Amino acid sequence: MFTHLRLHTEFSIADGVMHPADAIAAAKAAGQPALAITDLNAMFGAIKFYKEALKKGIKPLLGCELTLAADGALQPARLLLLAATHQGYLNLSELLTRACLQGATDKGQALASWN
Repeated sequence: MFTHLRLHTEFSIADGVMHPADAIAAAKAAGQPALAITDLNAMFGAIKFYKEALKKGIKPLLGCELTLAADGALQPARLLLLAATHQGYLNLSELLTRACLQGATDKGQALASWN
């Protein structure tokens, strides 16, 4: 069975257009048992996605794709993170919240950097 583990929805703001309900319907029609939402630098649609997926009999997988930049890097890298547990979801939420509070945006700027 195939499962999409990288899906950017309209909540990705910069590079996603699909509504989560449409993605879930497509996964259901294709016979996929699960589907991951991994919006770019955000998890705004996670709860809505989670509830809709459960209603349709699809196992919801929550995560995000983070933009990271090393000091001196020409381009930021993208890192896909999936939450394996409720605590993992809370950790991702905290990481994204801290990044936003520190002024990071999704407009070409990395959410985090490392030395």
